[in-house]
Amino acid sequence: MLKIYFSEHATYQLRERNISKAIVQSVVRSPERTFKQSDGRIRAVKQYAKNRRRYVCVVIYEVSRGTAR
Repeated sequence: MLKIYFSEHATYQLRERNISKAIVQSVVRSPERTFKQSDGRIRAVKQYAKNRRRYVCVVIYEVSRGTAR
């Protein structure tokens, strides 16, 4: 299983946007769509529901030595 590392910046952004790490992990591990960006990073996209509303979560990450960063 892919290990996921959250930087300080990512953790701060999650707090600001009230998004849990569990949602991000779900997007990375089982995205609905993925796109490879020109800089080599991966953009993963997945819809989720929260408080009876639907949202789209987009996570941009890179994989290095078996860890998503």
